[in-house]
Amino acid sequence: MKKLIALALVVPLLLAGCSSSPSARGPGMGGDPFADQSPVGNSTGAGVPDGVVDCAAISQQNLLDFSYGVQALSQLNDQAAVDAINDGSVPFDTDGFTDSLVQLHALDGYAESPYGDPIAALKYYEDVNAAASNLLAYGTPVPEGEFTAYTKLTGGSAQVLSEQAAIGASYNANCAG
Repeated sequence: MKKLIALALVVPLLLAGCSSSPSARGPGMGGDPFADQSPVGNSTGAGVPDGVVDCAAISQQNLLDFSYGVQALSQLNDQAAVDAINDGSVPFDTDGFTDSLVQLHALDGYAESPYGDPIAALKYYEDVNAAASNLLAYGTPVPEGEFTAYTKLTGGSAQVLSEQAAIGASYNANCAG
């Protein structure tokens, strides 16, 4: 049994050592699976050619604001969450989140399978952020029916979290690395 486990560990390492680098191999040969895919033409301006994401338009701060915002929006399901945001215990600002979404629109049209186009996800977050603004603008307490409506719009915490997959996949494929 030990020999079988050792063999199972060593053989892949030997094969990997004998093969060329993944970037040297093409699609279908263990290389970059996106190497033969061209993004939809999207004139981004600022001297960035069609077919290229303007990654400089998306700062690390935009990504952080977006990530924190998604977390806050996913937890906005009761009065305690509203109070925590309104009193500053949870740092979230709907205007700041809107700013991060505007910057992330640089990814529009650059879908990564199987996650889809980030346009739909960004639109979803714009809608959720608008609903969150309404919740946060209420006095205390927010009527329970408003939380029910928010949950119905968002699809719940899991949906709020999962919608970011298309945005993250597009960013990683076009701007990371």
